[in-house]
Amino acid sequence: MDRTWYSEAVTTAKHFIRHSTQLLSQKLHPNFVQTLSSSSLVDSVATNHPLDNSDFERKCQAHRHIGFIKVHKAGSSSVTNILYRFGMANNLTFVLPRRDVTVTSMQTSNWRNILPPPRGKQFDILCSHAVYVRAELTKLLPADTFYIAIIRQPFSHLASSIYYYYRSKIPGPGKVKTYLKNPYYYSNVVFNNYLRSFTNNSMSYELGLTQKHVRDKGKIQTFLKAVDADFGLILIMELMDESLVLLRRYLCLEFKDILYIPRNKNNLKPPTGNISASLRQKHVETDMADYMLYDFFSKKLQNRMTAAGKDFMQEVRVFKSVLTQLRQFCSGLHSPEVSQLHVTSNPWSRSFNISLDDCKLYLFNGIEILNYVKHYQYPDRF
Repeated sequence: MDRTWYSEAVTTAKHFIRHSTQLLSQKLHPNFVQTLSSSSLVDSVATNHPLDNSDFERKCQAHRHIGFIKVHKAGSSSVTNILYRFGMANNLTFVLPRRDVTVTSMQTSNWRNILPPPRGKQFDILCSHAVYVRAELTKLLPADTFYIAIIRQPFSHLASSIYYYYRSKIPGPGKVKTYLKNPYYYSNVVFNNYLRSFTNNSMSYELGLTQKHVRDKGKIQTFLKAVDADFGLILIMELMDESLVLLRRYLCLEFKDILYIPRNKNNLKPPTGNISASLRQKHVETDMADYMLYDFFSKKLQNRMTAAGKDFMQEVRVFKSVLTQLRQFCSGLHSPEVSQLHVTSNPWSRSFNISLDDCKLYLFNGIEILNYVKHYQYPDRF
C-alpha cells in the first residue's frame, strides 16, 4: 500500500492541531456552526490534502462480538449507546433483559432475565447491566468475544452514587460527608443491602470480586490479574475520549462508530470540597478494592496510550473536534436548511454524515434506547 497519502495527511493534521486550540476554546458562533461541513477542523485536513474514501485500505474488519460490563455510575450509559448504535448498524443481536434494565445484578449462575435470541441468530453483543460471571457469559457470547468495561475514580464514583441512588436517605446537605462518618451503617441499615450497595466497592463487585474479599489485598491482586487476563480493555471515565480511540483501534472501528453525547449524566454536583483528608483516607480503606482496581487500570491505560504511537494524541484531538461538531449539530445550533452534518475523511477514519434522525439516537437516555433496541430486535413483541 502506498503510504504517501497518509504521511501527507498526518503532516497537515499536525498543522491544523497547532492552530486549533484557540478556536476550540472559544464559544462557537452560530455562523460557524452553520458551516461545520466546510470549515471544521477535520475538514481543514482534507482541504489541504484531500482524502477520498477509496484511499482507505482496511487492514482489518470490525470486531462484532463484544461483551461490555456496564458498571453503574461510571459513564457506562454513553458507551452502551455507542454499542447499541454499532450493533444496529451492523445487524447484530443483543443480550437483552426481559424485565427492567438489568440482565443480572448478582454474582449468580443460571441467568433467567434474558430474552432468547431471534430465531436463527446468536448473540453478538452484551451491553445491558450485568455482573461479570465468566461461566455464564461464555454460554451466551461467542468464543472470540472482546470484553470491555468502564470504571471511574472511586471517590467521584461514591459521590455520584450517593446523589443518584441515596440522596433521599441521607439527611442534611453534606450527604457524602455524613455517609463517610458511618459508611457501614448507611450501606447496611439505611440502604438495606451492604453486600450489594452501590457505595461498597461496587465497581469491583460488578467485575466479579466477591464482597467478602474487598479488603483482602491478596485476593484483590488475584482478582486484578483475572480481570486483566479476561478483558481486552478497561475504559477510564476521566479519559473517555482516549479510551474510545484505543477501543476504535483495537476493534477496527470508524469514528462514526464511537461518537457519543454524554447520557444519564447526574446534573447534581455533589458538594465534596469540605471533606477532610481523614475522611477521604477512610474511604480509601473501606473501598480498598475499588481504589486498587482504579489505580491498576488507569496506569495500564496510560501505558497503552504511550505505546499507541506518536499519532495517538493527534487522533484524540481530531476525535474531540468531531465530538464538538456533533454536539453543536445535535443541539440544534444550525440553520433550518442544514439537515445533516458532513464529516470529511481524515487519516484515521472515512468520511460520514450525521442526520437529524441520527441525533435522536445519540440523545436517547438509557431506558429510551433500551426500549428502542427491544423493538428493533423483537418488532412483534415490543
